[in-house]
Amino acid sequence: VGRAQVGRGERLLDRVFGKTMDPTLLKALKVMARRRRLGMIASIQGNATPFDPNKSNPAGASAPAAG
Repeated sequence: VGRAQVGRGERLLDRVFGKTMDPTLLKALKVMARRRRLGMIASIQGNATPFDPNKSNPAGASAPAAG
């Protein structure tokens, strides 16, 4: 895939999601597009679990106390 095609993908993401999507998520999608990994989104979604700040992280460390 040439550089021009990658740029087109990022522009398309901006055009479709730029005004409505969280900027951090949009940036992550652009990185995935640049690395030709957008096809992995379904797998990521299927393996994702909701974040619960009241539970410990997968490594077993406790979340910081709210303060």
